[in-house]
Amino acid sequence: MNQQLKDLIKKIEVELLQADVRRSKERLGGLLADDFFEFGQSGDKYNKQDILEMLPGLPEEKFLVSDFEIQELFPETVLATYLLEREELETKKKSRSRRSSIYQKHNDTYRMLFHQGTPVADQ
Repeated sequence: MNQQLKDLIKKIEVELLQADVRRSKERLGGLLADDFFEFGQSGDKYNKQDILEMLPGLPEEKFLVSDFEIQELFPETVLATYLLEREELETKKKSRSRRSSIYQKHNDTYRMLFHQGTPVADQ
């Protein structure tokens, strides 16, 4: 496995979880591919424009990423998988989900093409 690539993709994933990035349509727009889409935990499908409109207005949350792995699907195309623990700061509501993202390289930078969150039952 390419450790440099794994570190880079994890850095982008973690950046997408930071409050200041989630509130910045400009920064989000640069991290998401133009044809990005997501299947949310709710089962709903979102496109890039949906995310740019929705994320800045969501309550602030704290995130913990673990079990992070990547798999190169094709040259310059990477699948990232991990476990995400999240806590809404205001309500203290916690949840866990398995996450998967596909990244493709565009003009010397990786951008997220696809994302999915699947809830994990509390144990």
